Amino acid sequence: MHYQLIAAIDEDWGIGKDGTIPWRCPDDLKHFKRVTLGHWLVIGRKTWDSFGRKPLPGRNTIVVSSDPESVGIPPNGLKIGDTGAYRVLGARSPSHAKQLLAANYANQVFIGGGATIYSAFSAEISTIWLSRVKARAQCDTKLDVCLDNFVLLLQQGHHGDTPFTIELYRRTR
Repeated sequence: MHYQLIAAIDEDWGIGKDGTIPWRCPDDLKHFKRVTLGHWLVIGRKTWDSFGRKPLPGRNTIVVSSDPESVGIPPNGLKIGDTGAYRVLGARSPSHAKQLLAANYANQVFIGGGATIYSAFSAEISTIWLSRVKARAQCDTKLDVCLDNFVLLLQQGHHGDTPFTIELYRRTR
């Protein structure tokens, strides 16, 4: 399995404030969609709440929560779309999420936050996609990741209402 972290951060490594993303950056959301579409996505309950508890189309999602049913995910998961080709599954812990991924033969897995989920999967991450937003948003939640064992492969600037830079890192050891 290939685990990839994907996150947008501000200049202070902030990822959230009061349970939301404190900036509006449509081009970064398009990047998130382009990169994760067709793959598995693992998120925590607070991130699921920030999505309005609605599935993201075109990808299988695992929501890690101590009580997935209380956040609207039945025991057999949710089917997405007319064909039900994509699902949302609930996992009671990060290790349960890993079991579900293995049982579903997941290959490319994106870890989409929040901070607790990033931390729980940090040892398995082989690739990091960072969108560095040009802002200081006074976030109350930070991304705690060490890039010492990663090499920068790509750096691409984007201009607009909220400028940001996409960085792609690969683990070296």
